[in-house]
Amino acid sequence: MAFAALNSGLWFWQQIKHPWQHLSWFTEFWLIVLLGHLTFVILQRPAQAQEES
Repeated sequence: MAFAALNSGLWFWQQIKHPWQHLSWFTEFWLIVLLGHLTFVILQRPAQAQEES
């Protein structure tokens, strides 16, 4: 959620005030880092306990 808020704020700021040449690179890099973190969290989560009946 913070990614979307900050990223859209930076793009909005660029449109009204100051052109930032590397904003798309920053956005892509940040998205890759977040996807990498998501992958790490999914791989590190504990296995679900099997229910015995």
